[in-house]
Amino acid sequence: MSKISGAHIALTGAAGDLGRLLSMEFIRRGAARLSLIDIDEDRLKALKEECASSKTTIQLYVCDLSDQTQIKNTARQIQSRSGTPQILMHNAGLLINKPFWECTDTELEKIITVNSAALFWLTSAFLPQMLSANRGHIVTVASAAGLTASAGLASYPASKFAAVGFNETLRHELKLRSSAVRTTVVCPFYIATKMVPGVRSRIPFLLPVLKPQRVSQKIVQAIAKNKKQLLMPRLLYTLPLLRLLPVSAFDFILRLLRINQTTESIRIKS
Repeated sequence: MSKISGAHIALTGAAGDLGRLLSMEFIRRGAARLSLIDIDEDRLKALKEECASSKTTIQLYVCDLSDQTQIKNTARQIQSRSGTPQILMHNAGLLINKPFWECTDTELEKIITVNSAALFWLTSAFLPQMLSANRGHIVTVASAAGLTASAGLASYPASKFAAVGFNETLRHELKLRSSAVRTTVVCPFYIATKMVPGVRSRIPFLLPVLKPQRVSQKIVQAIAKNKKQLLMPRLLYTLPLLRLLPVSAFDFILRLLRINQTTESIRIKS
């Protein structure tokens, strides 16, 4: 069990809708210290103000996760002020809703860097200390798009496949070392946040658009229970079985479920 009460937790994407709710849930469960990381300084300050009455110590770090130097500097600041976090949570994400060939090189690079490379850079800043102490928990919020791709999202699915692969590789490497450092990967279907405004599911009884409050609660529960993987909704657990089918049959099922057409309802200005 990963103890949240009394823990120091570092959270990226803290100023976003899900990040805010995760922060609140960690506070409710008695986290001693939150190191909140985001590029949006105003929303970070607003979140800290909102949590002012709590007993949790909150430190804010403005950081562009597409910039390796900023990540390393932020990690050093966190280490200096608060020590190594017991829980490192990769929650930040970037999405562009258009085919990859319509994206600029800058847009593509930013998506891959924020959603993938930043995981390696930030984890490497804290993992040596976690290994030395033989404790810690690294949580990667990926996406259902990291399990099966959806058309029209530029390099987002590719970056989330990388995030899932990052977690899996890290899990195996820690196991080989007989380390007590734990990992959890979270792959939710679309969440009703500002990141995907107006998103709709064509089959809500099977693949509902998720409520962010419920998602935040389920994620924190999974961390506390040391779950290796959390997929939401539960239908996503059938994907490995579906991949045993021929590719044409697998693609037909995706079209039938309209999973690869959900992006048509997202209203994102790029």
